[in-house]
Amino acid sequence: MQNWIDIALFAAAGAALAGVYLGTLWLTVARLPSVRAPLMLLFISTVLRLAFLLGAFALLTGMEWMRLAACFAGFFTMRFMTITWLHPAAPVVKNAEREAS
Repeated sequence: MQNWIDIALFAAAGAALAGVYLGTLWLTVARLPSVRAPLMLLFISTVLRLAFLLGAFALLTGMEWMRLAACFAGFFTMRFMTITWLHPAAPVVKNAEREAS
């Protein structure tokens, strides 16, 4: 059985991989308006990002299920935090404002 320090390190590695994945996605989307073939750029970028991500998961974890689960947990936690940070929740509308509309 893995100890908690190992699990935390694999979760941190998953979070770092999410940073790389989402950062390269951000760069790809930023370049889309200025290229001739945006769909080709998007397709190639997606394939390369997924190949890198899956290869890194396989190399880091040795395909052991507990390590893989920790990496996925770190990845999806970072993804959720990034989405929450970039897209804040909609403002709360009070009942009086709803009735006026």
